[in-house]
Amino acid sequence: MLASEFLPAYAKLEPPVRARVQSVFGKFAEHTFAGLHLEKLQNPRDERVRTIRIDKFWRGVVLAPESGDQYCLINVLPHDEAIAFARTRQFSVNQALGVIEMRDAENLELIAPALRVQAAQAPERLFEAISDKDLLRLGIEPDLLPLVRDITSEAALQVVERLLPQAQADVLTALASGLTVEETWAEVSAGYAAQSGAAGTADAGDLGAALQRSRSFAVAVDGEAELSAILSQPFDAWRVFLHPSQHRLAYAPSYTGPALVTGAAGTGKTVVALHRAVYLARSRPELPVLLTTFTRALSDSLRASLAKLDADPDVLGAIDVQGVDQLAYSVFAEQRASLGEQWAVASAADQAAAWRHALAETQAPFAAEFLSDEWEHVVLAQDLTTAEQYLACTRTGRGGTLGPRQRETAWQAINAAAEHLREANRWTFLQIAAEAARYQAEQCVPRYRHAVIDESQDLHPAHWRLLRACVAPNVDDLFLVGDPHQRIYRNNASLRSLGIEVRGRSRKLTLGYRSTGEILDYATHILTGEHVADLEDDQQQDSLAGYRSLLHGRKPTVRAAAHRAEELDALAARVRQWLDEGIPAESIVVAARTRHLVDEAAQALRVHELDAVVIDKATADGGGVRVCTMHKLKGLEFQCVALIAVEAGVIPPAQLGDDPADLMRERCLLFVAATRARDSLHVSYSGEPSRLLPGQSK
Repeated sequence: MLASEFLPAYAKLEPPVRARVQSVFGKFAEHTFAGLHLEKLQNPRDERVRTIRIDKFWRGVVLAPESGDQYCLINVLPHDEAIAFARTRQFSVNQALGVIEMRDAENLELIAPALRVQAAQAPERLFEAISDKDLLRLGIEPDLLPLVRDITSEAALQVVERLLPQAQADVLTALASGLTVEETWAEVSAGYAAQSGAAGTADAGDLGAALQRSRSFAVAVDGEAELSAILSQPFDAWRVFLHPSQHRLAYAPSYTGPALVTGAAGTGKTVVALHRAVYLARSRPELPVLLTTFTRALSDSLRASLAKLDADPDVLGAIDVQGVDQLAYSVFAEQRASLGEQWAVASAADQAAAWRHALAETQAPFAAEFLSDEWEHVVLAQDLTTAEQYLACTRTGRGGTLGPRQRETAWQAINAAAEHLREANRWTFLQIAAEAARYQAEQCVPRYRHAVIDESQDLHPAHWRLLRACVAPNVDDLFLVGDPHQRIYRNNASLRSLGIEVRGRSRKLTLGYRSTGEILDYATHILTGEHVADLEDDQQQDSLAGYRSLLHGRKPTVRAAAHRAEELDALAARVRQWLDEGIPAESIVVAARTRHLVDEAAQALRVHELDAVVIDKATADGGGVRVCTMHKLKGLEFQCVALIAVEAGVIPPAQLGDDPADLMRERCLLFVAATRARDSLHVSYSGEPSRLLPGQSK
């Protein structure tokens, strides 16, 4: 058997290592006495864990149950890491669910004393209202009860849960979020419905039988031909693979209301969203399922991934994939057609002319950029339609205070600009979204029964009002995925403030599948020490605690240059090195903060006789290294990423003000760009490095 968690990791191993893995386990499967290939460990936490030699540098970690003739390959790691991994893991049978579980026993023991000290000093403990009997009934291991009893806060739980088996972590997370014991069991057990027939009667010592039942834990392989077929899948096939913890979220039979899945870059949130859309389309075909995201480019990427996931035309036909602005456009166009009105989207030139007109008419002492932001992020965000509403509203996150007279003047200017656009029959995208939301709400007929929403952290409140109007409140109405650490636009709004309540239906993914641990460590240090508002409630902070990867590779390289020409020469040398290593050109991307720098990089690559294609959408045609802005990287991934001009005056831009929110978006943008890399990350700058880089002054 092959552990499900290992399969996407296998796809990222170097080709010679993959070939050797397949050869070793092909011979292993043929041997009558397979156990002879396995080596025992000194002082393991679990005597049933073995290792097997792949080559001089790599070893496999294998679970060898005491009964039965099936063995399970858990992971393949560099020699020392494989030994450390194998020694610390312990396997058991969940007595509530009857399935096999793996936990990091050594590190759980290491943190236990600190938890005891915290518990002795704390006035209360997180699970003190839950009896031992109920915890055991929910599948908590008896030997873990003392540790669970010493958890005093959700912060402590976040540290513990990444070391626990997923089902037990899910139980504790659900209880901590306020669900009752019965609600927790209903939610957690639902994900195991297909494999829990023996729940409550499982033999704790029969690991072999549990392995047979645990089809989400491992894939059975029958012979070398099937092994070859499974392991020969291209990397793209694993982009839609689900880890067991993700599977339970995507295929839960039902959520009682809106559900939220968060997780840092590369943890598989989008994959969960894709699977959830397919599940809903298959099981409830009454109305189409909306699968949406922030931009048209990202929706195109979702559509392409959906085709890899399910080729059934009926299922695909029941999923409406479009960006949220596309949805707003279609609803608004329907309204305008019903009124017999002609209209067009306001261009940048149209909007600039509107603000010039408004400032000339009102003599308002504000910059056009400030008024435009005030219109979008206060007036349209809160759906304010009168001066009285604007005078009374809160302007959280908008910097300096505006007195009553200043607000009156600002309102007059905003109203004048909006009126100028209306007279020309021109509408901005956010105006379209706001008006579409009003129109759809008046129809009282939902367009969809379910909406699955990717990149939810970037949606504007007008978008949320539209989505709420398109999908009536009900079970499984909204399924949201997002990451507050990837907010690179100004559309910040907490779900609670929007009336979308996800309490008890919010889960966090912490295991990264895209990038190596070395890349993740570098990227997370870009945000270390920064306060990031939670998606559910902006009065709470989100954290990258527990964010990790099972993959390993090269450390990112950071290169300083005296001037841009030297930096671009080094970039070309790095790209050529990747190509010489066999990396396809289209799996390499060069990114910069501005379009001017993008064009400069593309030209430099061509001068060095390297094909370069500038990305203007989610995909680019033709062979060649991809080159784009950091913003265009959102939602994409590449084997190798080069970030250039990460220097003072570029990121953050020299003209950026002192607003902490603006600086935080720049940090998030750099974090997003760095985490697009799967295997290799190259960072360079000319002159003075950006203060946002790890190791630089805050």
